[in-house]
Amino acid sequence: MILITFYKVVRQIVEYANILPDPTVSLICDDDPSKACECYKQYDVMRQNVKEQPENRRILKSIAFGDSTHYMQLQAADLLAWILRAESLYEFFGEDYNLRTLLPEFRIEAPEFKLQCAPAFYGPVQLKQFEQLCLERHRKRK
Repeated sequence: MILITFYKVVRQIVEYANILPDPTVSLICDDDPSKACECYKQYDVMRQNVKEQPENRRILKSIAFGDSTHYMQLQAADLLAWILRAESLYEFFGEDYNLRTLLPEFRIEAPEFKLQCAPAFYGPVQLKQFEQLCLERHRKRK
């Protein structure tokens, strides 16, 4: 699941940056060893995919991994990830959590903002649809 999320977030960043003149994007990710290597591999695949998404190679310039205790941006991402995990438990299993009032602060769907944030949760039906979409794209590439 981490690679699907990583891919979707990076693609949205690239699509946003692509409207800017001469865009460049450098990523910084948490240095969690269980995920960092996989994220780097996915990043590399995205940059090598010049046939389907040439803008990736042009825009994505670097990726780095850091200790979240030293980067506020990573701390904010950790907070959002924690809230989204807790919210998914609420959505799917009815488990309430103390910080539920913070979730609306992360839902930014206002046209005056350049970036939009709209967390979504995928159950078995949505994941199956996504799987079919991926398989169709894979077949078209061959």
